[in-house]
Amino acid sequence: YTVVVKGRSVSTGEYELSVQCAFAPTPPPFPPPGPQPPPSPPPPVRKAIARDACGDISSAQEELCVDTAEEHGVRCCGDWSGSVCITATKDDAEAACIMQGGCLCDSYELSSQCDTGCNHNSILVWSRTPCT
Repeated sequence: YTVVVKGRSVSTGEYELSVQCAFAPTPPPFPPPGPQPPPSPPPPVRKAIARDACGDISSAQEELCVDTAEEHGVRCCGDWSGSVCITATKDDAEAACIMQGGCLCDSYELSSQCDTGCNHNSILVWSRTPCT
């Protein structure tokens, strides 16, 4: 389009100014988004053995392969043995035993770890024995 400005200059008289303007063409709309990638799968569930070491939950000493994110009792073996009076995830249980100078008991060791305190005789307790 053209804009014309007319006016009168004090020193030179009349003037006319003409300016040509052009608009850029309208850009095309953004294309629609393409297909979305599928969501990432959840991380695999880690499993470990938790054991009813004293047989107080059922009539037999029971071993279960459970998700390591669950919370169970903590018993430690090593130079210092006994219950840590918490329930924790497997990772936190391992850390608690390390802080006591030991490690989680394996499934066999748990069978002789009854009455070590904290009332862990009647709950599942973490073991370091992997699920098979």
